[in-house]
Amino acid sequence: MIFITEDEKRFGTRKKIFINEQIHESISIIGAIVNKGYRSPTNCGGVAENKKTAQIKAFAESIERRALAINNYEEYSTVQAFDLINKKTEEINVASLRYSLEEPYVDTTGTAAHTSSKLAVFNAVSELLEKNAVFLFWYGKRGIKFESSFNTVYTNYLQKEGYEVHLFLIKEFLPLKIVITLATSSENPLNFKFGIGSALFINDAIMKSTSETYLLGNYYESLLYNSLIGYSYSEELDKFFDKHTLQYVSTLINVPAIKQENIFIKADNIICEDLYSLLPPWLKQLIICILPQKISDKFIVVKAVSNQLYNHIPKKEYLDLSKTINKQTINITPDEFDLIPDCPIV
Repeated sequence: MIFITEDEKRFGTRKKIFINEQIHESISIIGAIVNKGYRSPTNCGGVAENKKTAQIKAFAESIERRALAINNYEEYSTVQAFDLINKKTEEINVASLRYSLEEPYVDTTGTAAHTSSKLAVFNAVSELLEKNAVFLFWYGKRGIKFESSFNTVYTNYLQKEGYEVHLFLIKEFLPLKIVITLATSSENPLNFKFGIGSALFINDAIMKSTSETYLLGNYYESLLYNSLIGYSYSEELDKFFDKHTLQYVSTLINVPAIKQENIFIKADNIICEDLYSLLPPWLKQLIICILPQKISDKFIVVKAVSNQLYNHIPKKEYLDLSKTINKQTINITPDEFDLIPDCPIV
């Protein structure tokens, strides 16, 4: 049995004070894998408007993270993969398919698990593009701030907490709508929260982005609470109190917003498969590979990588400014790069 032990609470949804709250947070804990000195994450989570969906999200996250750690291709140097743009099989180095804090840097970026192979691929590609959109937003200020009449349950919750919610559309990967949320407050212990989400429809992207802002916000608040009661302190909290970072966030949000209907975005009437042929022409390669896993035969785990993109979160220490995405978009120089604080959005 994977989940069940009542005392250890291997899975479930978090308790709520008020039964009329529409948001359900879930947890999923599967034992860690240690491979080449790296320990896989164990505590995974999800959020949704119903318990079942929230639990499935958490379970899927557990599966994909474990698959990335197990690395069932250990005995091979390369494996077969598929290039979605050129529509042909390719060889991929297995080093790109496992956690690594050395080059090539690899984390959960571009990894997705789903019961549908088509949606697993789409979600993996979307996740890869999202992390690269964060690079463009933070280091190049590429993002259109917009006002939306579409309010989510997560937006409402953040506003009740005293946060002002700012939405930004990243257009570089249209027709995929990538939305970054920054929720800011000078009155709360965490001065800002963040999230990112993408979809072919703008309202779906807003829903995903604001739900992640809610979920990650609660995660960091939990870390902060643990530090205040003397339990432990996480270095992840440092970014919320760094003056340079807070000043930089203020420059991002203090720009005029335009109405959502005034943003030019390509038509929504496309299907998942269309996306791969409509991406920027400088994106020459988009490799998809299956990551084997034995937890559940209902889920397919997929990893998406590209030599033209960053295949990891945009932390400064990992970023190579000679990458195609930088040269073909913001083209930030080393001197300009040094003046910008490390990206806190993960």
